[in-house]
This record gives sequence, C-alpha cells and structure tokens, in this order.
Amino acid sequence: MRRAYTVSAVHGFRRIAVLLGLATCLLVAVTWPANASRSGTPAPTGLLLTPAEVPAGFTVESRVHTVSAAKEAADTGMSLARFGRVSGAEVSYKNPHSLGLVDIDISVDVFRTAGGAHAAYNALVEREVPGSGSSFQFKAGNEAFGFNLTLLGISERTADWRYGRILIDLLGSYETAGADSSPFFTAIRRQQARLVRLAPQ
Repeated sequence: MRRAYTVSAVHGFRRIAVLLGLATCLLVAVTWPANASRSGTPAPTGLLLTPAEVPAGFTVESRVHTVSAAKEAADTGMSLARFGRVSGAEVSYKNPHSLGLVDIDISVDVFRTAGGAHAAYNALVEREVPGSGSSFQFKAGNEAFGFNLTLLGISERTADWRYGRILIDLLGSYETAGADSSPFFTAIRRQQARLVRLAPQ
C-alpha cells in the first residue's frame, strides 16, 4: 500500500535530503585532494634532479623549465605526442673544472599511460641503434638502454629508461674519451631514486 504523506512531512524529508547531499559534497571535497596526490604524478619540473642531488662539482647551466610538444619534436626528431605525451621538462648541469664528465642534461616526459611511454621508449631506442656508436647496459626503471657516441672529439653517453608512464633521457658529455664514468651512473641512480620517491608505482 502506498503511504500518504502530509505536506509538513514531505518538507521535512526534503530538508534531510538536502543536508545529506551537502554532507556528501563536503566529504568529497575533503578527501579528494588527498587521494589525487597519492595516485597522480607530480609536475615534470619537480621530477628532475635538483642541484643538491647532482654529482659533486656540477652547477646549474640551464634552469628547470617545461618543454612544449613542438620543442620536444624538434629535439628528438619525432613527435612523442602521438604516443600520448602530456607534459615534459628538462634541466642542464655543468662542471667546467672536470677533465671527464663536463655536462649533464636531463629530460623527463610524462605520458597518459605506461603503454604509451613504452611505445615511445621503443621508438627512441630504434632510432639510436642504427647509428655509429656502441651500447651499454645499466639498470633503472622498467626498461633501460644506453648508447655511446664520439663526435668531433666529444664523447657523449646517453641513458634512456622508462619508469611507469615516465620516460627519462640523461645525456652526459665528456671532455676526454675513456674518462671516469662513475659520476654519470651516480646521476642515473639519483634520478631514478627521485622518481621512486616522488612518483611511486
């Protein structure tokens, strides 16, 4: 049997419904930012190595700055946007007093999905392999590839790796071939540690 409510009772029910709705909205407003910060990825500018974390002797050459899709395409020779790149940033450090590693350039690119980052990683690696140079192995993130190249007397060592939906490129330039490579690998380890700390999977 359908109940027949009085006008005052109906108004009372409406007031209760409004109060419950306001309480629900307040609960969402309080808890949503905390949940978003736990599940989201920080801005790419905050993912890069800081001056306090780079190997000893290095200072900032080019401050941390965001990289547009157009600049990324010009730098890499391909459009990472087609793989779902949503943002990116880069920073450069130098050590003019070193006889070995003199420059460290780091860039990070954040993708919508880990699958997109994986596809972009494969495309970058395939581009490096046919060139003149040699590869090297290192461990970082989910997959990693290293490449050595000497051009016009300058030796360059590039480390590319993927960590979830983040793609990292770390380039080291050497004044002399065969110089101590430990600062380069120190930078890799510290960069990966920063990613794990700020964007845990």
